[in-house]
Amino acid sequence: MIPSQRPPLAPGTPIGKYVVESLLGEGGNGAVYAGLDTVLGRRVALKLLHPQLVYDPHIAGRFRQEAQAMAQLNHPHVVTVHDLVGDQGTWAIVMELVEGGETLASLLKREGRLAPLRAVRLMKQTAAGLGHAHGRGVVHRDVKPANVMIVRHASPLSGSTETAKISDFGIARLLHGEKRTQGQLTLGTLWYLAPEQAQSSSVDARADVYALGATLYEALTGRVVFPYDNVARVLAAALAEVPAPPSSLVPGIAPALDELVRRFIAKRPEDRPSNGEEARALLEQLEATLDPAALARATPSVQPVPYAALAASSRPPQAPPSPYSPQASPYSAQPPSSPHTQRASPTSPAPAIATPAPTPFGALVPSMPTPPSPLAPSTSAATALGTTPAPYSSGDASAQSHRIGLFVGVGVVALVSVGCLASAFMCVVTGYFNH
Repeated sequence: MIPSQRPPLAPGTPIGKYVVESLLGEGGNGAVYAGLDTVLGRRVALKLLHPQLVYDPHIAGRFRQEAQAMAQLNHPHVVTVHDLVGDQGTWAIVMELVEGGETLASLLKREGRLAPLRAVRLMKQTAAGLGHAHGRGVVHRDVKPANVMIVRHASPLSGSTETAKISDFGIARLLHGEKRTQGQLTLGTLWYLAPEQAQSSSVDARADVYALGATLYEALTGRVVFPYDNVARVLAAALAEVPAPPSSLVPGIAPALDELVRRFIAKRPEDRPSNGEEARALLEQLEATLDPAALARATPSVQPVPYAALAASSRPPQAPPSPYSPQASPYSAQPPSSPHTQRASPTSPAPAIATPAPTPFGALVPSMPTPPSPLAPSTSAATALGTTPAPYSSGDASAQSHRIGLFVGVGVVALVSVGCLASAFMCVVTGYFNH
């Protein structure tokens, strides 16, 4: 008689080129040990299937074929399969040893349930691993919290982060082929089984999407979709019963998250996302609506940039406010009341570098302590010409040019007037002496 289970292997037991170090855990399919690759010197996980599961030569042949397919998967969110070792009755899958982690089932047992954003992030990563497998024709068939590993990493910038890795690809098919009888089903698996799997129908990637949705449901609420305690009732509910939305069990869950879970665990395969990659994209979109930091990254607020920062950068400067606004421009190099500040024309572009404008010559003349010139125009002469000299005030370059032109014109007129008066005087004097 073939024993259903073997006694635990003692540390130091060799299995091919691997040496057993310690027992990590046991499940319905076998036991998992930490081991050492004596050739490469790396630590690995050794999953030894129970003897009664692999003694059949047909199962052993399928085991080898599926292990080869699993070894082709190489993804950050998939536990990597390194090797297959053993012989008749003693087969072991050599996998990546996920150190410092635990299963999602263990995490939920300790914490009860997860915050919505945390649950969505972990399931998004799990869906990414499933999508990688689905793209290579591999269907998991047994997605559940016990097969999702959670690894924590310490980061100096963002603190602790979590990574989800899906494990045990193909084990269900290895042991039971495409179909399973009701006697081969257990509650630990049936709670996550798609209706078509429960009916012993052939399955595709959409069955994994259903199981992913059932796992997300449990992570959000702390309970399975159909929390019944016997196989027949769970089977009946999976085929006909509409589950309660997560928000009815945990207030505060967003309606969009309710809707996404409903799509994942739809009864008909055609109503679900078609594969893991499509499920990942939907979870990523939902994550952006739940994460305030992601929203801030997607729509950054625009803040005013100081002109000095713009001048020091290679970006073109922003246009200054209208000169007709009563508020002073933040780009002015001098206060608005300074006589050396020039106002930009509404149509002129902003200066590349804000430097004080040169002091106009006309503004320097009144401040020079020089005696009045006999050629300078008098107030009466300016009045006779119909003009009134105005004191210098700050203005644009055009106004300053007009003012300087006015001064020059008045000077020329005054000079001509003086010349005419001098000529008339000479004529009078000459006529007097001639007489």
